[in-house]
Amino acid sequence: MSLWRLEWLRLVRTRRLVALLAVYGLFGLVGPISVRYLPEIIRRFGGVEVVLPPATAADGMAGYVKNAVQLGLPVLVLVAAAALAFDAQRDSAVFLRTRVAALWRVVVPKVVVNAAAGWGRSLSARRRPGTKRRSC
Repeated sequence: MSLWRLEWLRLVRTRRLVALLAVYGLFGLVGPISVRYLPEIIRRFGGVEVVLPPATAADGMAGYVKNAVQLGLPVLVLVAAAALAFDAQRDSAVFLRTRVAALWRVVVPKVVVNAAAGWGRSLSARRRPGTKRRSC
């Protein structure tokens, strides 16, 4: 088994990939719903009358992108850091270091597989061409 396949299996079997997908899936569902019902939420809990323009699909997408960047990036960093901490488990560290000639052959698959997971995540949070950027 190659180190590339090993790292992919670790990403899937340790549920790190599920953590990434869950975070972005949650933001993808909650973001547009919260934008749609924000006036009712403010009216119910705020006690203050706030006039907001009607919610649009662009507002929901902007909320998703904002949340994905703010809270999803730390999750991605934690997943990548956990992958690179292979020396924390003595048995796997001894196994890898005695069978691989150079350390970069161990580190490169870990970095590339986690970068690919992050890249796939960033595709979902990217602004579509031709849409206006809105400030909140």
